Amino acid sequence: MDTYDGAATVVADGNEYACHAMLRRRTERIRSRPFGGPSISSGRTSWDGTLTLGGDAYAVYAAEDLQLRISRTSSFTIGEGGDLGSGTLRIKGNNAAPFD
Repeated sequence: MDTYDGAATVVADGNEYACHAMLRRRTERIRSRPFGGPSISSGRTSWDGTLTLGGDAYAVYAAEDLQLRISRTSSFTIGEGGDLGSGTLRIKGNNAAPFD
């Protein structure tokens, strides 16, 4: 599992918002029992985490087109469990993670 904890930019419906991102990337492990014996291989990689936006959280929450930019740009969706009052949103990545 890889992690990122630092500054990021959310692009929500074309508007940019500075935020703090705490993200993690995971690759599932697949166990199989081929004829040669048990083996483990890498499966799907996913990423998720939290964004802290302060007063801009509702604008991001209400947006339809969401992207997160760190070292590259990646799209995401808003997940369950955030707190708009404190400006924190839980997110789930849609494609490759925006960090190395």
